[in-house]
Amino acid sequence: MLRVLLTVLLPLIAPFLAYAAWAWLVQHKVKGGELVLDWRESPWPWMLSVGLAGALGGLLYLYLTTGHPAGTEMVPPALVDGVVVPSHPAEQ
Repeated sequence: MLRVLLTVLLPLIAPFLAYAAWAWLVQHKVKGGELVLDWRESPWPWMLSVGLAGALGGLLYLYLTTGHPAGTEMVPPALVDGVVVPSHPAEQ
């Protein structure tokens, strides 16, 4: 359940939480008793930059921490005695 929360739900709701936090922080801008939230004053460039940096950072992390060296011979997944054995490098 924690994996689903961290890999699916959190990335899905993070932009909405960031926007809600921004809207809450600018509540002090009141004009005539009405909350003024102008989309032109919103932090869209900053939010897009941070989102892009986060996505690139995640991809870089996956690139550096997973996989095998080029040319590694892999054994495909197999069903052995009713148990799925995941793919793995071939014994040399």
